[in-house]
Amino acid sequence: MEIQKNNNIQDTTESVELIIRDIEKIDWNKERGKELLAEAQSMDIQSSEDMEVAYVYKKTIDSIIKDEGDVIFSPLKSLANKLHKTICAREKEFRKPYEDAKVILSKKIGEYQAAERRRIEEETARKIEEAKKENPDKPIVIEKEQEHKIAGMSVQTYWKFEIEDVAKIPREYLMPDMSKIGQEVRKRKGDTKIEGVRVYAETKAK
Repeated sequence: MEIQKNNNIQDTTESVELIIRDIEKIDWNKERGKELLAEAQSMDIQSSEDMEVAYVYKKTIDSIIKDEGDVIFSPLKSLANKLHKTICAREKEFRKPYEDAKVILSKKIGEYQAAERRRIEEETARKIEEAKKENPDKPIVIEKEQEHKIAGMSVQTYWKFEIEDVAKIPREYLMPDMSKIGQEVRKRKGDTKIEGVRVYAETKAK
């Protein structure tokens, strides 16, 4: 069974390496891209004629990206995306029972340690009270029981919270709903009225 698994992994790895080699062989007109970039950087739009020329260049670039770039790279990206999703799903399936087991054991260890701390604190308090009753005027020296330590095991305490009443939360802990504000601005545009929000337009050529 182990040999079969290793063979499957080797076959998959070799297939991926072949795909990578094919991608690296893909060629396109890189010089044309550099030329168009240089043209765009050097353009100085000072008139309507200049603007028309710039727009023609932009539409030319749009066509190249769509007619050549998308044709070359879209199928490869789709393949890579499917491969990535499949690998991640298998990895998640592999990890889940182990991660779940770790969470359960960590929680049980933490619960035991918390119970032990309470027991030690209660026992120490009880001994102090008994010592006070037996010798009220004598300084009390109690040797506190030490918690059991395991070599290599570290413990971390996580502080969490839950919302009990949203209306009582101070303003500094609240966050604006950017999605809702954006929807309102796109809907009402310049007529948007939201206190504390400045609405402005940004124009770009398409």
